[in-house]
Amino acid sequence: MLNFKKFISEENLEERGADGKGHYRSTEKGAGLTQKGRDAINRKTGSTLKPPVTGKAKAGSKDAGRRKSFRERSWDRMNKFSAKLDIIETKCDDNARTVHTINKLFWVAIVAIGSAIAAQVWM
Repeated sequence: MLNFKKFISEENLEERGADGKGHYRSTEKGAGLTQKGRDAINRKTGSTLKPPVTGKAKAGSKDAGRRKSFRERSWDRMNKFSAKLDIIETKCDDNARTVHTINKLFWVAIVAIGSAIAAQVWM
């Protein structure tokens, strides 16, 4: 069974059906896979791709559940990404404070050494 991402990758352009077999809709028609394209991928990869939920889905129907599930997964991904960015930002702030402190200590040490040398020279 082929990996789906590998199947749709650019290296497999001819294999995936972009060569005029009618597996993909044009962007003017909404893009995405046609039923023929979904069937081809399902045969090759063993997956169970379903058509997208378009229009108004009846409350409580399978389509409404699929749409809700998709939205929740998308929301979760976005929130996880946002949380990761917050963690990275916190680490950067901590690092900046550490670097600032090290720089202060460095210059304090330089001034102290300079003062000691000057005191020895003038005494």
